[in-house]
Amino acid sequence: MHTPAHLLTDTANIVAAGMAATALAPMAWKARHAEPTRDRIGMVAATGALVFAVQMVNFPVAAGVSSHLIGAALAVALIGPLAAMGVMTAVIAVQAFVFADGGIASLGVNTLTMAVVAVAAAWGVLKLTERWGESGAPHAARVALAAVASPLAAVTVLTGLYAVAGAPGGPGAAEFAGTMLTSHLVAAVAEGVITAAIVALVALAAAPTRARWIAGSAVITAGGLSMVASAYPDALESVLAGFGESAAAPLLGMFAGYGEGVGVALAGITGIAIVALVLGGVGAGQRRLNGVAAA
Repeated sequence: MHTPAHLLTDTANIVAAGMAATALAPMAWKARHAEPTRDRIGMVAATGALVFAVQMVNFPVAAGVSSHLIGAALAVALIGPLAAMGVMTAVIAVQAFVFADGGIASLGVNTLTMAVVAVAAAWGVLKLTERWGESGAPHAARVALAAVASPLAAVTVLTGLYAVAGAPGGPGAAEFAGTMLTSHLVAAVAEGVITAAIVALVALAAAPTRARWIAGSAVITAGGLSMVASAYPDALESVLAGFGESAAAPLLGMFAGYGEGVGVALAGITGIAIVALVLGGVGAGQRRLNGVAAA
């Protein structure tokens, strides 16, 4: 669901960027005053790597159409909503600048839908269902529901933005909405099942080893499963077929579009490493700025 730069009007891209920045500002302020331990930094960096990795694995959701996890609910369940917003923002930025996945001009739109709306929807569902635990409902059921709601909320907002401010020459609003909502309904159910399973498996690991377990899963997913991902276009690519422009050149040109064959695995490993380094660097910077003693 990575929006290309030409999907919406320039004005809409600018407004969406402003909305995303406004929503992320409280997260950045709270993060500035946080005192993360090394274990916390490792957990956030590993989660970011896993989110990047799962987004590389497309699976069929309809005839000739694929989709992939967004990972916002996964991040919320593992590290909480504020850190999840930071993780999603980092992943989206690396995808745009390094892999030409999503337009740079539409970075604000993608951040708004996947880092703000998707995270907020997942967190909202988890909060609304807190009392389910008192009635004996498994935590996995809450996570699954949050992971279903999260992408549906994101695609609903994107559909609304397109209906109001879609760039001229694109598909009709009804066609766009029909394709996006139908395909993502199937994808959302899959995301719910997969997210709940991942969170349940992480919970089985001893707390001190969870970051390493998540990081190892990211390596296996990005370096292995990505090579057997569906080659079908995703719903957005499908509905926009014939309407578009070439993506901006990425910083690492050899990884444009993630490559093919073994190149996909190499791109995946490179991507999760960059995301982890960015998030780890931010965490280390927080510790230095706040004078946190070694944990």
